[in-house]
Amino acid sequence: MQLENALAAARMHATTSVQLRSARTALARAELQRESISDLEDALRDMRTELEGQRAARIEAERTVAVQGAQRKDQEERMSDLKSKLSAARDACLRSEGRNADLSHRAREGSVGFYGEKRFGLPGPSISRTLPRATPARSLHAGDGIA
Repeated sequence: MQLENALAAARMHATTSVQLRSARTALARAELQRESISDLEDALRDMRTELEGQRAARIEAERTVAVQGAQRKDQEERMSDLKSKLSAARDACLRSEGRNADLSHRAREGSVGFYGEKRFGLPGPSISRTLPRATPARSLHAGDGIA
């Protein structure tokens, strides 16, 4: 009986020893998981911080794009207005040049005086009354021997 008791105690000790090893292994695995979870939590925290920075940068970029789009539209409208004004100014210049050419032509023909009194009905001296006529005998350098 003593042998049986010793054998039973040895079996119990072996079972307890196996259970103890199993428990130690499970504990070691749990500690490794806890450590890896802690590392994962740190990595997740860093990723969230980085993501928040990227979100802020994206929002700022979208604002910048919106502002630049509005500025571009405004500049396009201003450019269109300036082109219209330039076109109108060109047309006015062409009309004015045409009138000037017409007046110049009529003045050469003698139908309009210098001030356009016949065309516009304005009293005023004509070219023939305001400017002395040049004659071939008369020269700026008369008498100085230069012809």
